[in-house]
Amino acid sequence: MYGMVNLAIQEFISQRFGDPVWQDIKKRAAPDISHFLTMEQYPDDVTVGMVNVAAEITGEKLPSLLDAIGEFWVEFALRSGYGELLRIIGTTLPETLSNLDNMHTRVGLSFPDLKPPSFWCTEVTDHSLILHYQSEREGLGQMVPGTVRGLAAMLNTTASVQQIADREDGADHNRYLVTFGTEREG
Repeated sequence: MYGMVNLAIQEFISQRFGDPVWQDIKKRAAPDISHFLTMEQYPDDVTVGMVNVAAEITGEKLPSLLDAIGEFWVEFALRSGYGELLRIIGTTLPETLSNLDNMHTRVGLSFPDLKPPSFWCTEVTDHSLILHYQSEREGLGQMVPGTVRGLAAMLNTTASVQQIADREDGADHNRYLVTFGTEREG
């Protein structure tokens, strides 16, 4: 996992729970790493370990924590030099979600060892779709609903996300029913 993901988790934890909580998490989950570098590759178990320790220390349920990190991830990416790329992949939520793999291909030019998840949409209507998510990584799929809501917010709309198939329950990949289309106020 590239450091950018770990930096987003660090910023999320520090903002939501305070820097002392982050320092405790880092000390327990990544004691040999002084700081994360955006373009540096880190073992996946460091990232998953940080989130698991964060849930333990904060008392947050892991699915809720990952969901919140997913939503925060979009804000973080928008501020971290990937805002323009996120904004050009689509003007609607279905278009944006359908172009995530294309965006990851572009990002892969800067991150040569990138192993992104794959996303695709089926059963697209004016207000709903089925989002398919497949990853070789374990433990971070629960970020998807928050990420979808974060992308919806970026597009000034709302989205609700319900998981309808889970790899942990025997499905070959995760699937989500995404309902969208109410313009946000403000």
